[in-house]
Amino acid sequence: MNRHSTVADPAVSIMTMDLIGQVLARSDNPTELGKYLSEEIRELTGARCVLLVRGSDTPDVGRRQIMTVHPERRRFWAESPEVFRCFASHLSDTESSIWHDSETGSPPEVIRKEGFETCIIIPLITGNSHVGALFALGMPDIIHLNSVISLLDTLSTIIALVLRNSSLYELQELIIETRTSEVQAAYKEIRSELDERKKIESVLQSTNAYLENLITYANVPIVVWDPTFMITRMNQAFENLVGKKADGRLNTSLIMLFPADLRQHAVRLFMTTQAGVRLNTVEIPVQHQDGSVRIVIWNSATIFSQDGTTPVATIAQGQDVTIRRKLERESEISLVQIQKNLAQLSILNDGIRNPLSLILTCAETTDDKAVTTLIEDQIQRIDEMVSQLDKRWIESEKV
Repeated sequence: MNRHSTVADPAVSIMTMDLIGQVLARSDNPTELGKYLSEEIRELTGARCVLLVRGSDTPDVGRRQIMTVHPERRRFWAESPEVFRCFASHLSDTESSIWHDSETGSPPEVIRKEGFETCIIIPLITGNSHVGALFALGMPDIIHLNSVISLLDTLSTIIALVLRNSSLYELQELIIETRTSEVQAAYKEIRSELDERKKIESVLQSTNAYLENLITYANVPIVVWDPTFMITRMNQAFENLVGKKADGRLNTSLIMLFPADLRQHAVRLFMTTQAGVRLNTVEIPVQHQDGSVRIVIWNSATIFSQDGTTPVATIAQGQDVTIRRKLERESEISLVQIQKNLAQLSILNDGIRNPLSLILTCAETTDDKAVTTLIEDQIQRIDEMVSQLDKRWIESEKV
């Protein structure tokens, strides 16, 4: 593969400026430029086949490919692996070359088999970058090869610059497309997450609204306090229990709800809730706004953070049993009184039986049998009534 010494053709140089103008006019479309060049060079040189191959070993120039083949019917042959490797092996050439049978640089076998005996290789170089090569295969005229090579060498720098710019543009387009795809994928993922979060927030809002209504309108008193025992929430039933609206109790100490003489006891009990201990039917009185004391049975649960050890809040439910306790005390007093009455009744029973025995004795001494019988019947009736009272006394003692 050598430089070929031939006669220059003055007519070829005249066309150089026109070709340069046409190349520059198509610089924004490398594919159209390649097609135009392959057609024009084939027409000017009489070459049987012209190829424009893009690519080099430089990563940023783009992949190796045959951009144009003229005539197009030769593309299948040109893109066959063996032939393409032959072209690709010259993408790093630094000088224009000629393949000719009369020279040491004869065409490779895969080229010669197609009948291409004289061929020109024009490397496309810009700066230090190899961006491709132009192949004119099967040149019919070897006399004016120097003129053809001179023309193509002149064009090669412009062609190389256009190809490099287009390759860089394609690389930027690929990067932009990749980044755009990544951004779109990230946007879809974020959008999906946002939609999912909205759904979760909607569910949470519904749940919170339900729980809020459940707490607000519950018939039983409910109060919530933070780890410092400051009240953060109370429902209407609890407001009624303490006799004051939530606005006046929020952010005040829970301990102030209890009578002064029971506050230390309440503190000790509620301190245990910070360690997760639940109050289960624990009775602690609460002081009403009017000064009265309400007896309340407490049940509580402590809410912890994700670590499972740090308390966040404690929620407690109270049950006002003041009236129940009053009724229980009254029942106890009544029961004691009933027991006293029954005991007195037992004594009364004995007091009744003794006079009845005396009356019966006196009745038996009289001669009037009718009177005696009447008295005995009435005494028996009174005795049965007393016996019935004795029986009820015995039964009440068992209860």
